[in-house]
Amino acid sequence: MKTNDLCALLVTTKYKVVVLANIKLKLLVIIAGMLWINIAFAQPIIRILESDDSLSVKNQIAQYLAQLGVHENIYLSVNFSTHMPRKLAGMTFCLNAPAPNIHLAIRVWVDARLDKTQQKLVLAHEMIHVKQYAKGELIIVDEQQMLWKGRKYYYRLSHNQQAPWENEAYRTDNLLAKQWKEHPEIQFTASNAHP
Repeated sequence: MKTNDLCALLVTTKYKVVVLANIKLKLLVIIAGMLWINIAFAQPIIRILESDDSLSVKNQIAQYLAQLGVHENIYLSVNFSTHMPRKLAGMTFCLNAPAPNIHLAIRVWVDARLDKTQQKLVLAHEMIHVKQYAKGELIIVDEQQMLWKGRKYYYRLSHNQQAPWENEAYRTDNLLAKQWKEHPEIQFTASNAHP
């Protein structure tokens, strides 16, 4: 191989490496931009069912989620039901597993037979469970098991006040509800509105 051929080969090879590096850099920038957009504009989508005061409930939920630091992409459906078992004032379930670029579907039920003050407290309690699901602290493994911060628990504990996720919710719900009464100024915005 002649020197000129060798130089041409090195220049050609170097050029291909530079082009590949530029392509990789552009892809990295695009991916980083997409992730930034996903994080920057991540927000819950809230839907209220069977409430006679949906706007007030959405404002309450928006404040609770803001106070709890929930900015993840979740699809939150809150149903005020008259068909709740008498022993349950509310319940929250995550309907799907966490996955990139997919909203986590979370369903909350609140007993509509409770008075408005009790409903607000129950809603505060259930929003703490929403936070636990959204942040990946509480994960349903299967029909019998849950993970709480990486530790496995069986469902028979799920409605037990001694379960750690319930302890957190009972410790925090009164404070959260009290802050709503004192500072209801956080308003629900049209950007996260959903009929």
